[in-house]
Amino acid sequence: MKCGESDGRNDEYEENYSEEKFFRMLIPQKKPLIIDIGAHFGESVEFFYSIFPGADICSVEPDPESYAKLLKMFPRSSKKTINAAVGAKAGTMTFYQYDKSHLNSLYAINKDSKDSLGYAESCKEKKVDVRCLSLDDLITEMDIVGQRIDLLKIDAQGGELDILTCGQKTLQNVQNITLE
Repeated sequence: MKCGESDGRNDEYEENYSEEKFFRMLIPQKKPLIIDIGAHFGESVEFFYSIFPGADICSVEPDPESYAKLLKMFPRSSKKTINAAVGAKAGTMTFYQYDKSHLNSLYAINKDSKDSLGYAESCKEKKVDVRCLSLDDLITEMDIVGQRIDLLKIDAQGGELDILTCGQKTLQNVQNITLE
């Protein structure tokens, strides 16, 4: 390979690939059912509506402040937007709120982490109690038991395994999963 040839391949890749093309290939339905766990302010909701305007998107966000912003951004989705965490068990859980809200989690940040780009050392933490549901309980509450779920998007800052482990009935109906 000559110097610079990889640039041509990179340009071709960028021209032919996009997240939109990827999700359209993955989900052929025009009106998919998408479950967004860890919806934050609605960034994923906005992205998926841009690709699938007729999508049925159910959002779940445990942080009360992020949830309020999510509702303002997508008021038409409010009936399918739940203020709760999804985790290993149902009940009330301690939720760690950080001044950098994308770090919020049911798990405390490891302050000794060397791979956090400096966030771990500098972020301020506040604990709040939040309602927590298992994935199977969430699907029951959303009244979509037994329905085909075209995409399960999970952004749970380390809680992904707990969510998947406590969703065995639901996972039988899930076509695709994306983790952040």
